[in-house]
Amino acid sequence: MVVWSLLYISDYALTIACARLCRAQQTILFEGSYELTPFYQRDIDSLRVVSPRFVFILLLTLGMLGFLWILNQQSAAPELWQFMLGYLIIIQLAVHTRHLRNLFLFRSINNTNLVHGRIEYTRD
Repeated sequence: MVVWSLLYISDYALTIACARLCRAQQTILFEGSYELTPFYQRDIDSLRVVSPRFVFILLLTLGMLGFLWILNQQSAAPELWQFMLGYLIIIQLAVHTRHLRNLFLFRSINNTNLVHGRIEYTRD
């Protein structure tokens, strides 16, 4: 559960960092919010470092995992707890891959004059 917490926290931190870098460049433009998840769009758009929504979901998922862990201790089948923890971690690893790609892309664009032109992404 510690790994899940660290991954979830770093997901939010990387989202804020990438949103800042995205605003600092004019080569790749996104229509609407940088954040895809509507639940977090206001927090990311305002670059809020500590989000009450984020803290709520973190505590909610930790509570769910804790509940499943207690059920796991009382049964002979630990598969549900292991499945949920693995599911949450694997999704975060995929999200982190996307964040790292964006981080390196936006940093490269911001630190060079070799990139010219403009790409605009619309939300349909």
